[in-house]
Amino acid sequence: MTIPTINQSWLHRDIEDIVLSAINTSNSLCFIGDTGTGKTALAEQIAARQNKEFLRIPCDSGLEFSELLGGWILHENKTLFSEGVFLKTLQQPSIILLDEVNAMDPSKSFLLHQLLDSRSIFCKETNKTYTMHNDCKLFVACNPPTLSYQVSPTSAALANRLITIVLPEFTKDEMSTIISSQFPELVNSDFIERLKKFYSEMLLFGENQNTRWKVSIRNIINMLTLMRNNLTAQRAATIAVINPILLTDERDKHKAATHLMNITLGVNETNTASNVNV
Repeated sequence: MTIPTINQSWLHRDIEDIVLSAINTSNSLCFIGDTGTGKTALAEQIAARQNKEFLRIPCDSGLEFSELLGGWILHENKTLFSEGVFLKTLQQPSIILLDEVNAMDPSKSFLLHQLLDSRSIFCKETNKTYTMHNDCKLFVACNPPTLSYQVSPTSAALANRLITIVLPEFTKDEMSTIISSQFPELVNSDFIERLKKFYSEMLLFGENQNTRWKVSIRNIINMLTLMRNNLTAQRAATIAVINPILLTDERDKHKAATHLMNITLGVNETNTASNVNV
């Protein structure tokens, strides 16, 4: 539990203004968007800029909120209840992010409902009710509940307690801005234009082919990091962007994506981050 570092190269998007306005209206927000649209990073950077503690809790079917509250410990021959990091964080200025909340078993979310309704939570171990700090914000994040993602929809009971904001995919110009700030060696390179085309074509490929996998800015950054470590553009793109399709989709879609990569990116075995103009 720490105050995050401000990312000086953070790309400000219009959606961030909407989020900041919503925070002034509600203490509880839901971010919904495809993988790689910046849900976690946005919550973290809001915490950094507001000088607040940030706590991210990955949700899954095995998550038990009661376990996050704390547990009993032995101290100087006495049994004491030790508050968990979740309980400590909600009592101070902070932002708490429940990530992938629609992966959580809905039957186990009653404590979350209580927290959203009354901004307090009852701990049966101490027989005490803990109240959220006035400047503690609770965010939840989830992927869209589509057949492609094969994730469950968020329960209606939970959805009705949240202000929901959709985070769009990064545009190719936004992607270009992010890449230029993190990989300055590519600025003014014609490779940036090819990369923008590759990114937008892969987004369309995912939509048209109804793939479970969707390209994200994270894939592109991984690709360029591999190129910076002297992998060719072809190999880096295959590893970071194309091969993940094999984890979620049929082999023929992997082959089609490989063909699309070779056409739109115009890669060859001599392209690395140091000679992308070749």
